[in-house]
Amino acid sequence: MQGFEFFLLVGIIILGTASSVVYYFARYYFGNDSEKLEEKPQEKVVNPQQKIPATNEAANNAKEAIQKEKKAPEASRKTLSEALGGTRNQFFKRISGGIKSGQKLSSEEIETIEEALYESDIGPRTIGRLIESVSSKETTSVDGLLSSLRSETESIFSAVQPSKDLIDLAKSKKPFVCLVVGVNGAGKTTSLGKVAYQLKSQGLSVLLVAGDRFRAAAESQLKVWGERSGVEVFDPQGVTDPGAVCFDACQMAIAKNYDVVLIDTAGRLSNQDHLMEELKKVKRVIQKVIPEAPHETLIVVDASTGQNAFRQAEVFNKSLDLTGLLLTKLDGSSKGGVAISLASELKLPIHRVGIGEAIEDLMAFDHKEFAKSLFNMPEL
Repeated sequence: MQGFEFFLLVGIIILGTASSVVYYFARYYFGNDSEKLEEKPQEKVVNPQQKIPATNEAANNAKEAIQKEKKAPEASRKTLSEALGGTRNQFFKRISGGIKSGQKLSSEEIETIEEALYESDIGPRTIGRLIESVSSKETTSVDGLLSSLRSETESIFSAVQPSKDLIDLAKSKKPFVCLVVGVNGAGKTTSLGKVAYQLKSQGLSVLLVAGDRFRAAAESQLKVWGERSGVEVFDPQGVTDPGAVCFDACQMAIAKNYDVVLIDTAGRLSNQDHLMEELKKVKRVIQKVIPEAPHETLIVVDASTGQNAFRQAEVFNKSLDLTGLLLTKLDGSSKGGVAISLASELKLPIHRVGIGEAIEDLMAFDHKEFAKSLFNMPEL
């Protein structure tokens, strides 16, 4: 028995020693990595701006949100002059070297100016007016040429731009009803959400109306903008008739004492007559509830499409008697000159221009600043 007890004791000692060796071996090789894995998420929480691996989707989303938050104040500081940079550079690129100073413009130089205006997507009739204003003056310098173009452009806008801003117009009636139309892709719903944000910021109660009953994504998009703007969205489920939706929305606006009703509509091509007739029907339905409404019928057009935007506005205007425009994507275009044609030929004021992606980047249109920015020598 003594021999057995001896061997048992030796076995226990050997087993204990082996266990200790295995324990410290495992702790040495795996303990630090384990600690690092536990510490890594804590580092992300404490320092969300540290570089995050691309494989971590949640972390990347957080990083993207941080970056957008940082960029937002900068985006809201973009100016109209910066947004018109593409159009301005296009114009001056064409006339640079082709205009001589110190003498009256020759016929060849006037032709060069005319071609430059065409490339800025200003329509032919409006170009004729601008060229006439330049030709009628004894222009002896590039500065004199630009001064003439600025002056005539200001005159074109001054004849149609309202004395009151859109927000002030909205405060003049209650409920103020604004019907917004346009083709798909022009930025209609997005612009409507940004206008709602501006009105809400001025203390007005706003009702966004989902009048687009054809595109399911439009309702979802409008709801997102409603949340971002802090306004209510009227979107009755199971109702497919836009007229019925707008009728009920106007009744609700009166009952709940809303200040403003902004109505989104389905995007459509200007040659789709049956859909244009539906818009006329929507206007008639609205007037059954509020006889003087809609107080504004605005079209949203994409500046980057140039004269296509002009033709869209022209056709919609014939059917709906438009009262104004929202001109989007001005910052990404070299065709901003279309704004002059819209004012000169269609006599439509521009209430807002889009100069960026941020919610603050749909700005009130300053026609004097526009003329100054467009015909101002760039720093090339």
